[in-house]
Amino acid sequence: MTEKGRFIPISEITDNSTKIVESFESVRSRNFKIRPEVLPSIREREHMARPYPGGNFDFLAINVPSTYQQGLIPNGAELPHGLLRIVSTANELYASNPNYPKLNAGILDAHRLRLQPEEIAEQIKKTTNRLVGLNPTSVNVPEAQAIAEVCDEMGTPYILGGIHATLDPLLARLDFPNAVAIVRGNGELVIGPLIKGLLEGKQPELRGVYYPNENIYREDYAINLNPQEIPMVRQDILAEEPVFRHTVMLNGTQTEINEANLFVTHGCPFECTFCSSPIMVNRNGKDGNKPYERPEMPRILNEIKHVVSDIGADAIHFLDDMAFVTKGHIDDLHSRLRAQDLMGKFIWRGLTRAPIIRRFDDETMSKMKETGVWKIALGVESGSNEILRQIKKHVNTEDVVTAIQKLSSYGIQAKGFFIFGFPGETEAQMLETRVLIQHLKDIGMTEIAAFQFKPYPGTEAFRDLIQQKPDILSQLTYLRRSGLSNQEKVIFRTEQHDTWLPEDLRIAEIPSGKVQEYVIEALETFYGTGISQVSDTDTSCV
Repeated sequence: MTEKGRFIPISEITDNSTKIVESFESVRSRNFKIRPEVLPSIREREHMARPYPGGNFDFLAINVPSTYQQGLIPNGAELPHGLLRIVSTANELYASNPNYPKLNAGILDAHRLRLQPEEIAEQIKKTTNRLVGLNPTSVNVPEAQAIAEVCDEMGTPYILGGIHATLDPLLARLDFPNAVAIVRGNGELVIGPLIKGLLEGKQPELRGVYYPNENIYREDYAINLNPQEIPMVRQDILAEEPVFRHTVMLNGTQTEINEANLFVTHGCPFECTFCSSPIMVNRNGKDGNKPYERPEMPRILNEIKHVVSDIGADAIHFLDDMAFVTKGHIDDLHSRLRAQDLMGKFIWRGLTRAPIIRRFDDETMSKMKETGVWKIALGVESGSNEILRQIKKHVNTEDVVTAIQKLSSYGIQAKGFFIFGFPGETEAQMLETRVLIQHLKDIGMTEIAAFQFKPYPGTEAFRDLIQQKPDILSQLTYLRRSGLSNQEKVIFRTEQHDTWLPEDLRIAEIPSGKVQEYVIEALETFYGTGISQVSDTDTSCV
């Protein structure tokens, strides 16, 4: 067993059948989708914000960089679709409203550009901006704090939104005391009046918007804007390098694709206890927001046509939790692609749940295959039905086995996500997951991602765990680091990667260090190879 806590490049493993297992080396190479060879030219521009060459922004949204690596596989570097929707709405939705002057909003994709805090400060100075927006998650708060500190020093007010602000506005206020506003929930509908008010020195009364020195214990969310009404994101204008050229295995052959990604829906209709989605969409709230909404198919087709025709993609990655969830969705997609002569113009991959695939009949599976699907990822999580009930997954292992068999029979690659170390999980239950992973590989699963469970603020699992073990909060070092300056926090994360929980911490029935071994062993067994280390100086995900 190699030293724990290191990233894992694994040499490519294939067999002599049509079942191809993608290597971790290949997965890792996709982490940053801005090609290294084009980064120098981007850095030589007058500024790196989009749209370019304009740079006179009323509002500059910054996609906060993250050095965090979840488990053993780094977070993907897909486009920041939440911020892109905000910027598109700010620029377009209010342009025709006489009560709101036209706004000039831009976006700095600091994560995908691999910018350090001092470089972000330089970019803020290179653009004219009156307000900055930050979108930290629970795990890159120190990086966002470093940027906030820069804004404070420059006298540039900043708004906080995104996952961290939505999961726990009180904690967000403690972490970002100088934020002029904190937005809980989706910000598309409030961004126009909020910017207008703040620029006029006012604090407009808006649902889901929290100002300094006011009651932070409210529970209201910003009102959702239906995805149908959100202006379509023009990736050719707002996104840096929106098409990612890389090689994948299709039908046993290495094939180069030009892949764009889309995010077409809002939310998720399910309630998994470990997931942030139920909190992000205020699933249990009474504010009228729906936990899951999707636009009509013509709107989705417009987005597909945009990335295929305007930016030259021949592959699409749907990032939604649930892009197509019914037989009717597949039928509609199939007929409209054929009617608009888009059938065969692109391939696609996405995420869904095992029961959905299990319910699809042969006609639906055939139509889905004809639309170009080549890979489907499933959140399996555990091989223990008891754990699946505990986390409210509404999936059982029989669903998963049937779904993998069905996908494999139609020549669709299947990826599974797994988590080890849920609260109270026993070693025997982790062994069940190991056994299930091997069985799924035998029947056609081609790729896995395995993680150590980490509780995130606002989730049901986090709430229950803190109630049972309140002292555990201080040991969740990926959330906050007291006693270090913001710059030191960023450096610490860069050097340590923050991959694991402390080895002696007990969330499951066995120590965290033992859970880590189960994660590594599951990956080693699936890919049939050992795990090698990356040097301490590797900062490729900064």
